[in-house]
Amino acid sequence: MHVAELHKPAYHLCPQVGPTGCAVYATRPPVCRVWHCLWQLSDFPEPLRPDRAGIVLDVANLPPQIAAVVPRHAQVVVAMEVVPDAFEWPRAQELLRLLTHREMLVLLKTTTGKRYFLGPQAEIVALQAALQRHPHDAI
Repeated sequence: MHVAELHKPAYHLCPQVGPTGCAVYATRPPVCRVWHCLWQLSDFPEPLRPDRAGIVLDVANLPPQIAAVVPRHAQVVVAMEVVPDAFEWPRAQELLRLLTHREMLVLLKTTTGKRYFLGPQAEIVALQAALQRHPHDAI
């Protein structure tokens, strides 16, 4: 996540992270206050924490034209590498397996800018078609 107020580019560790967590937690910017790590809100095991798996999970904020093609029961999750090639790490792969076993549609974003999907094939095809029809609607 890009945080302009902290001069933090997307896919980079925040400069405010210290040995005990966020050094500016009490005065953190609004964008940080409203964001919640999906791992923290889930029942995923401790060894799959983002700092150990190399990826951060978030619920996708889909534009209406894109959300219209996703079945109501489906949840779309964004998995972002915070360490290059983290998707190849065993812990990251285990976390992604857990997500897909829960029938979640997962958008993977690599540190090199590549994006691809995991999940039920029919939903991936529908989502990719919608993205082609609406190329300016980024997710």
